[in-house]
Amino acid sequence: MDEYINYEPPKTPPKELFYDAFYNLMKEKPIDQIGVDEISEKAGLSRRTFYRHFKSTEDLLMYVFQRSVDYFTSYYLKKAPADFKSMITAFFEHWHYYDKQFLYTLKNNGKLDQFLQYFLSRTRSLLAESNQNPDERSRYAAYVPHFIVSGLCGVLVKWLEDGANILPREMRHVAAYIMSSDFLSLSDNKKPP
Repeated sequence: MDEYINYEPPKTPPKELFYDAFYNLMKEKPIDQIGVDEISEKAGLSRRTFYRHFKSTEDLLMYVFQRSVDYFTSYYLKKAPADFKSMITAFFEHWHYYDKQFLYTLKNNGKLDQFLQYFLSRTRSLLAESNQNPDERSRYAAYVPHFIVSGLCGVLVKWLEDGANILPREMRHVAAYIMSSDFLSLSDNKKPP
């Protein structure tokens, strides 16, 4: 019993304290106005400790991006979507229920495009696996999943601009409408060679 008297719970690693401080400050003020001193003070750590873990506030922002993508990937893999409809649902469920405020914070700070580029670079192959075209006869089939995945990010931006009011299960109907739209058909009604 005596061994528990002086027990101290494990301390949060400094990197995570800086992450939490920066993430919370992002909600309060423009990202470009957040400095190392302010982050360090909120984290309860020194400026020197900050620079042991990050090169700059931009480096910390990239760490925030990485954590968001890791969280998305974990959620997405748990859902294990096997087809286009379940992939769309899982994609929008994550953003709707878990990270919508984060996306709005980035949008309001002009950082959403930067995040989406990072997001696509880290998740394109994962998301494309859910959209493999079983018809491999066409030499163009490999491009379809990448077209879909990039388009999803565009739809995500529009969804945010419209207030993110459409529920995830409805977003698969939006995506199906887009995919069947006449705008996607070739104008001369010819199939590629």
